[in-house]
Amino acid sequence: HLRKIEVSRTEYILKEMRHFLFSHSPILHPNRFGLFVLASYVAQLTQIDDWGLYAEKLMSSIQFDRLADEDLYDKEISLENGVAGVCMLMLFYNSFATHKIPFDTKKIITRIENSEVWGDWESRERIWKQNYSLNGYCGVKILLMYLRQKL
Repeated sequence: HLRKIEVSRTEYILKEMRHFLFSHSPILHPNRFGLFVLASYVAQLTQIDDWGLYAEKLMSSIQFDRLADEDLYDKEISLENGVAGVCMLMLFYNSFATHKIPFDTKKIITRIENSEVWGDWESRERIWKQNYSLNGYCGVKILLMYLRQKL
C-alpha cells in the first residue's frame, strides 16, 4: 500500500514540475546535458512521451565537444560541477540508454590531470585533505582509476 502512495505522489510531482521545466533550456552545455540525462531517465521510467520529446529537444542542442572543454573552466574537475561530473553523467546515461553517447576516455583523463587543481590536489597534502570527499579529490581519483581500467 505504501508503494502505491509513493508512485502517485511522484507522478503528481513530475506532472507539476514538467511545465516549468520544459520551458527552460540551460545556456551552458554541461547543465543542458545534465537536464537531458534527467529527462531521458524520467522518460524511460515513466513512459510519458513529453519527457522523451523534451530530452530529444535538449539532445539536439548539445554540442558534445564543448562539454569538457569550452564551458568548463580549468579548475572545474569535481563530480558536483566539473568534468568528472559530466563524465559520470555520460557513464550513467550509457548504462540505461539504447543509443550510447561515445566519449573519449583519454581526453577526459588528460583534461583532469592537466587541470591546475589536480596538480595541487596531488602535490599538496593540506589541499587534498581539505577536498577529501567523494565530490573532491577522492571521487575524482576513483573516477580516474575506473577510466584507466576501461582503456
